[in-house]
Amino acid sequence: MSTLREGDYGFLIPLIKRVNAHNKKVIQLEEVVNPDFFCIDILLDAFGLPPDNVVEQMQKYGDAATDHPETFGRDWWYEQYNDITFNTEEEIWVFLETLRKDVEEERWKPE
Repeated sequence: MSTLREGDYGFLIPLIKRVNAHNKKVIQLEEVVNPDFFCIDILLDAFGLPPDNVVEQMQKYGDAATDHPETFGRDWWYEQYNDITFNTEEEIWVFLETLRKDVEEERWKPE
């Protein structure tokens, strides 16, 4: 179940817009840093998404880790977050609503 309820996360819009604007400047400067993951992980944690444990699971199970039921990766949500290209409120709301629904319905769990 999501930690944040629908409509409770409007305060995140300015934060995401500011971080995205900063990230674009970093990319323009061709820096070798990626602050995206820090912001996105804060968001995913706030919504109650399980932590990514792919690296740890690969150390235990090797390549078979991706098929292991206890392995959880956040890559799909990282990609969705990185698709916020124009940094508009509409794009950010779509991302936040998708995240909320995914957490609420536990869509990452196998059926």
